[in-house]
Amino acid sequence: MTQSIEESVPCSENKSSNPNGSRRKRGFSKIGFVLATAGAAVGLGNIWRFPIQVQKYGGGAFVIMCLIFATLLGSVLLMLEIAIGRKTGQGVIGAFRTLCKKFWWLGILAALVPLLVLSYYNVIGGWALFYAVYYITYGMGQGFASFDPTTPSGASNVYNGLLKGANGYVGIIFTLIFLAAIVIVVLMGIQKGIEKVSKVVMPVLAVFILFVVIYTLCQGKDAWIGVKNFFVPNFKEFFGLDKGSFKMDGVLAAITQVFYSLSIGSASIITYGSYMQKKESIPTATTQIIVFDTAICILAGLIIIPGLFILGGGQVFLNAEGLIPAGSELLFVQVPQLFYKTGGQVGSLIFGSLFFILVFFAAFTPAISQLEAVVDAAMELFKLTRKKAVIIFSVFFAIMAILISFGHAFNWRVLPTVSTDSPTGWTQMTLDDSIDFVASTLIVCIVAFLTCVCAAWCSDFKQIQNEIGYKKKWSHSFYQVMIKFVAPILILIILVWGVLSTFIAF
Repeated sequence: MTQSIEESVPCSENKSSNPNGSRRKRGFSKIGFVLATAGAAVGLGNIWRFPIQVQKYGGGAFVIMCLIFATLLGSVLLMLEIAIGRKTGQGVIGAFRTLCKKFWWLGILAALVPLLVLSYYNVIGGWALFYAVYYITYGMGQGFASFDPTTPSGASNVYNGLLKGANGYVGIIFTLIFLAAIVIVVLMGIQKGIEKVSKVVMPVLAVFILFVVIYTLCQGKDAWIGVKNFFVPNFKEFFGLDKGSFKMDGVLAAITQVFYSLSIGSASIITYGSYMQKKESIPTATTQIIVFDTAICILAGLIIIPGLFILGGGQVFLNAEGLIPAGSELLFVQVPQLFYKTGGQVGSLIFGSLFFILVFFAAFTPAISQLEAVVDAAMELFKLTRKKAVIIFSVFFAIMAILISFGHAFNWRVLPTVSTDSPTGWTQMTLDDSIDFVASTLIVCIVAFLTCVCAAWCSDFKQIQNEIGYKKKWSHSFYQVMIKFVAPILILIILVWGVLSTFIAF
């Protein structure tokens, strides 16, 4: 039996007497909410994950499937989390406690996601900041001979020096600077901090990425071979038919990309939703967020994929292991080589600087939302002031950043995973990859699944639908079917697939 959201907790915990209610009276403006939430969604996954998934799963076929799932599934779950936050008027801890007493603990589980993710995200943000500063200062001095693609070890040496070598301490310093920046923003609060920064950072990110796209596409026929590879759909490759089999890996990867890209199940959206003004339209804001997020994915793809074909001389570039470079190797080794090959020292200085500033911004805004979600949860759970919560977690994340940096230096390994490159068929994940798997695969899927169950089966679901503000009757029916049945089933499939693909060789 379900209860209304207002009646699901004692009166002392209702919005009118919520101890945190006073700090939510003044939330985001209309444009502030869209830009801040888009900033929470737009991240490094847009820059380094989406393009490689496109290249791996049939080019335009993967793009089309991502658009379909973002429209049908991503938008539904995004609206649900925003509506839960705004309806309850509380952060992720109080929101689930208010939504359904049986799921009071779900907010704590959801808050673990940004707590874990930000532990290593700070480190990558610090690297991006280091590269942006490195490009400007080094480019004005000695030049970029170390990024000459005819000597691939040059770019690798810069990256490995940051990761494990003599510049490791510099990486830690830049990571702490990155952390200090997001701490200052969160300390300033929603309107004076997060909203003001989002209004500046998100437009600048969009302009910078557009400049780098134009530059990349002006590099001749190899770049346009990459563009063709990006947009032309190859459904045989997408479904594995080109190798004589039929696989659903591409479909599951597309759904996972949508989850990853929109920050679903990570506490950030519910937290930001609690600061959304009642007069604003949730469906409209959701559409704007998805459009912005998708546009950044597409623009990033128009840098990375043509860039790989430029480096490969008309063929997709493969690293020393015969694989398409991905992750940090892609950003911090191959992309610098791309700018040196196409523009020499001048091109590296200008467009390398622009690119790594936008990478820094792409890491900065999600990091702000993650810290805000953690701080907000602590404020609700332990009745802390914002200042005390921020200080406590800034110390925690600084310690974690140092530990993860040492983990890179000493090659710490944690969780086992299958590996075709290992003689035994097994290897171990690095410390940050292990944290990412636990947070972004296991906990995110569990939280997203239980959010659907909690909202659809343990609360007054009509209130949530009314909060979303659908005007047509068929929309209510469609949304109900998606949240009660379709979304939970797909989330479970993603969870099972993620675990099996990690621990079992197919």
